[in-house]
Amino acid sequence: MNIDPRAMAQARDFGLSSEHLRQFASRAAIVTHSEGNRRFGGYVMWVEDDTIWSIDLFDKRMDVCDDCHGLGFHQMTEGGLVRMIRCQVCNV
Repeated sequence: MNIDPRAMAQARDFGLSSEHLRQFASRAAIVTHSEGNRRFGGYVMWVEDDTIWSIDLFDKRMDVCDDCHGLGFHQMTEGGLVRMIRCQVCNV
């Protein structure tokens, strides 16, 4: 997955790396939004032609947890089983 330089600059403003962006895009849901066509947690991205063109907050009125990125949980693998664990930072 390619990342447009503008999208990388936007991601850095959110404290995100290129690896975050690639991971988000690969796991994102298709969405209808004025700022993008893919959503991952608290972020919306414009992804087209195997390129991430932009990233922004899905809802600018809400903060996004730095730990779970707005998902509210973490995916953990334990003994071959995948478990969803609630984020201890934002879901206390």
